[in-house]
Amino acid sequence: MSKYVKKYRRIVKELIDESFPKLKNDKIFIFNFLPFAVFIAMVLDVSIFKAIFISRKRIKIYSKEERKAILVHELCHIERHKGKNFFQKTFHIIKYILFRKIRFNEENNTDILVIKKGYGKQILSATLKLRKKYTKNRLKRIDARGYLTPEQIKSYIKKFKR
Repeated sequence: MSKYVKKYRRIVKELIDESFPKLKNDKIFIFNFLPFAVFIAMVLDVSIFKAIFISRKRIKIYSKEERKAILVHELCHIERHKGKNFFQKTFHIIKYILFRKIRFNEENNTDILVIKKGYGKQILSATLKLRKKYTKNRLKRIDARGYLTPEQIKSYIKKFKR
């Protein structure tokens, strides 16, 4: 196992201990995904197999706290679907791939859960960094996927302030 994977496995374990009591007994695999991946991180959760795939190339521009927020986002996907069986999860994955509205709602609700868990400032920072990097057309596609905009994140941070 690479030191890179060990590092992220340790961070995920810490995050689960801090913020995800429902996931404490789950085995979540961490994989370094191919360097040409178009995503920063993604999750695959099919029944007992749960994995987070991280693009080492894409995640390296983020600070440690921003990386944590990105991993929290992926863990929130897993937590949101905890308790669903193999067929329900597989059906959800198919709908996520095929239907824009399902994808939009999944990403939107997952970002909101990240903020509810107390990682709003970190996800805001990561989002602002991402928005500096991309063109307006690319940002429109990102917004269409349901990820919260900086303005929406700020609004939810105020709403859920602890």
